[in-house]
Formats: sequence, structure tokens, C-alpha cells
Amino acid sequence: AVPETIALKAIWAGYDAVIAVIAALRVYAINGKDWRLSAVVFVLLLLRSAYDVFDGIDALGVDVPPPVGCVIDNAPSVDVQVYIASIATSIAADAIVFVVTWRRTYDVVRLSREANIKVSLSSLLLRDGAIYFVSLCIVNCITVATSST
Repeated sequence: AVPETIALKAIWAGYDAVIAVIAALRVYAINGKDWRLSAVVFVLLLLRSAYDVFDGIDALGVDVPPPVGCVIDNAPSVDVQVYIASIATSIAADAIVFVVTWRRTYDVVRLSREANIKVSLSSLLLRDGAIYFVSLCIVNCITVATSST
């Protein structure tokens, strides 16, 4: 395996693990400090990190003629299927985070209307981060669509 590729995949795995922690903590905080749904979100998103680690270990350096010298190639195992599965679990986790966020946002809008306080739904969605998780979900869906073709 090529050390630079392994290092890059380790960085990606760490990044995906941080995203998993942030999303799980968000669900924990918003969902009344119930740890069960947070654990589900964490495990679903952690599968993406596991794929990154697997992909880094699975990478091989292949000698090619100059001027390139070496290219990175992954073993033709179940790589594409595992990649699509890891993104599908990310989509499921992002959907869970979005639903939990939307439910809380709707509760805030309902309570503010009952109290005759004007609160725009768009500002609440921006503040509550729902747009971020919907964007992640859309990008992951596009990634699955382009990876499977």
C-alpha cells in the first residue's frame, strides 16, 4: 500500500468520524437527551469512516511507465458496493437528523404562533441546521447515483 494514500484515507476517516460525532450529539441534544437514536445515527455515519479505512488499506501502488511512475489502484473486491452501502447509511443517518430537527422546529413554530410571536420558518430552519443536513442528504444521493453508473 502507498503511505500517502493510507494517510489521506485516515484523514478522511477522521473527518467522517467527527461528522458522525457532531450529528449524534445534535440528535442527542434535540431529541430530549435520549441516547438510543443518537447511537443509531452515530453507527450509521461511522460506517463511512470504516469504508475510508478499508479503502486506504485496500489501495495498491501499481507501476506504470514514466512520466507517471506509479498509480493507486484498489483491489477489485466489493469496493463499489461497499462504497454505495456506506453512502446509503449516511443518507439514512442524515434523514434521521433532519426529521428530528424538523420535528423540533415545527414545535417551536407552533408554540410561537400560540404565543403570537412572529418567527419565520426559514430563519428557524437555518438556525436549527436542517438545511445543512438536507444538503448532505442530497449530495449523498447524487453521489450514489453517479457511483452506480
